[in-house]
Amino acid sequence: MLAQKGHPLTYDVSHAFIYLHGDNKALQRSLETLKETIIRYYLVDSLGKTHDSLTLGHGKINWAEALLFFNEHATSILKDLNYPIEQLESHAYLKK
Repeated sequence: MLAQKGHPLTYDVSHAFIYLHGDNKALQRSLETLKETIIRYYLVDSLGKTHDSLTLGHGKINWAEALLFFNEHATSILKDLNYPIEQLESHAYLKK
Protein backbone atom coordinates (compact mmCIF):
# COMPACT_ATOMS: atom_id res chain seq x y z
CA MET A 1 0.00 0.00 0.00
CA LEU A 2 1.35 3.43 -0.95
CA ALA A 3 0.43 5.04 2.36
CA GLN A 4 2.53 2.51 4.27
CA LYS A 5 5.56 3.13 2.06
CA GLY A 6 5.32 6.89 2.62
CA HIS A 7 5.77 7.84 -1.04
CA PRO A 8 4.80 11.46 -1.81
CA LEU A 9 1.44 11.60 -3.55
CA THR A 10 -0.63 13.92 -5.70
CA TYR A 11 -4.23 13.31 -4.68
CA ASP A 12 -6.90 13.62 -7.38
CA VAL A 13 -9.96 14.51 -5.31
CA SER A 14 -12.58 14.01 -8.03
CA HIS A 15 -11.28 10.61 -9.13
CA ALA A 16 -11.12 9.46 -5.51
CA PHE A 17 -14.70 10.67 -5.04
CA ILE A 18 -15.82 8.75 -8.15
CA TYR A 19 -13.97 5.61 -7.00
CA LEU A 20 -15.74 5.95 -3.65
CA HIS A 21 -19.13 6.17 -5.42
CA GLY A 22 -19.83 9.76 -4.32
CA ASP A 23 -19.41 9.01 -0.60
CA ASN A 24 -18.17 12.20 1.12
CA LYS A 25 -17.44 10.44 4.43
CA ALA A 26 -15.30 7.83 2.64
CA LEU A 27 -13.49 10.66 0.81
CA GLN A 28 -12.77 12.38 4.11
CA ARG A 29 -11.41 9.12 5.60
CA SER A 30 -9.18 8.67 2.55
CA LEU A 31 -7.90 12.25 2.79
CA GLU A 32 -7.22 11.80 6.50
CA THR A 33 -5.42 8.47 6.00
CA LEU A 34 -3.15 9.82 3.25
CA LYS A 35 -2.80 13.38 4.60
CA GLU A 36 0.87 13.18 5.61
CA THR A 37 1.98 11.70 2.28
CA ILE A 38 0.03 14.09 0.03
CA ILE A 39 2.23 16.86 -1.35
CA ARG A 40 -0.22 18.24 -3.93
CA TYR A 41 -3.95 18.11 -4.63
CA TYR A 42 -5.71 18.05 -7.98
CA LEU A 43 -9.01 19.85 -7.41
CA VAL A 44 -12.00 19.23 -9.67
CA ASP A 45 -15.58 18.69 -8.55
CA SER A 46 -17.71 15.69 -9.49
CA LEU A 47 -21.16 14.20 -9.09
CA GLY A 48 -19.40 10.99 -8.04
CA LYS A 49 -20.47 8.73 -10.90
CA THR A 50 -18.29 9.38 -13.94
CA HIS A 51 -15.35 11.54 -14.95
CA ASP A 52 -17.28 14.80 -15.30
CA SER A 53 -14.61 17.41 -14.41
CA LEU A 54 -16.87 20.04 -12.89
CA THR A 55 -15.90 23.45 -11.59
CA LEU A 56 -15.61 23.51 -7.81
CA GLY A 57 -19.03 24.00 -6.26
CA HIS A 58 -20.90 22.40 -9.16
CA GLY A 59 -20.65 18.81 -7.98
CA LYS A 60 -21.37 16.85 -4.84
CA ILE A 61 -18.00 17.01 -3.10
CA ASN A 62 -18.38 18.63 0.31
CA TRP A 63 -15.39 20.95 0.01
CA ALA A 64 -15.91 22.63 3.38
CA GLU A 65 -15.53 19.25 5.09
CA ALA A 66 -12.85 17.88 2.75
CA LEU A 67 -10.56 20.87 3.29
CA LEU A 68 -10.37 20.03 6.99
CA PHE A 69 -8.39 16.91 6.03
CA PHE A 70 -5.95 18.53 3.58
CA ASN A 71 -2.22 18.58 4.32
CA GLU A 72 -1.47 22.22 5.07
CA HIS A 73 2.13 21.66 3.92
CA ALA A 74 1.14 20.60 0.40
CA THR A 75 2.63 22.76 -2.34
CA SER A 76 1.12 24.66 -5.23
CA ILE A 77 2.31 24.66 -8.83
CA LEU A 78 1.35 28.33 -9.02
CA LYS A 79 3.90 30.97 -8.10
CA ASP A 80 1.19 33.47 -7.15
CA LEU A 81 -2.15 32.06 -5.99
CA ASN A 82 -3.81 35.43 -6.69
CA TYR A 83 -2.78 35.41 -10.35
CA PRO A 84 -2.61 31.92 -11.91
CA ILE A 85 -0.39 32.91 -14.84
CA GLU A 86 0.80 29.32 -15.35
CA GLN A 87 -2.77 28.14 -15.91
CA LEU A 88 -3.61 31.09 -18.15
CA GLU A 89 -0.51 30.59 -20.29
CA SER A 90 -1.17 26.85 -20.55
CA HIS A 91 -4.74 27.53 -21.64
CA ALA A 92 -3.58 30.04 -24.26
CA TYR A 93 -1.02 27.55 -25.57
CA LEU A 94 -3.65 24.83 -25.99
CA LYS A 95 -5.99 27.20 -27.80
CA LYS A 96 -3.29 27.81 -30.47
